[in-house]
Amino acid sequence: MARSEPLWPDVNPVNSAPLSQMYSVPAYRSSAEERARYAESKSQLPCEECVAVQHETRGEFGPRMQTKVRRTFKGGPNLRLRRRHANAWRERDEADVKKKGGAA
Repeated sequence: MARSEPLWPDVNPVNSAPLSQMYSVPAYRSSAEERARYAESKSQLPCEECVAVQHETRGEFGPRMQTKVRRTFKGGPNLRLRRRHANAWRERDEADVKKKGGAA
């Protein structure tokens, strides 16, 4: 018997998602001196990256998913993210820390 395709294939994904240009500015980027922290979130608001990417693609990206993770800096900007965007930010943070802090 053939297995049918799920209606929502990305409901509980493990992989990452595209990141917006809006939050790609230095204020949101990690460094060896200042690293982002991640925590579970109970927010009912949509993922801020989903909103930004949907805006930048003029509605082509979607749907907007519910926040599951908070990404914070001590005294800095915060982001509410779904798991796929949190994974993408973690990958970006690791690359930023290696690029800025390790190869001197």
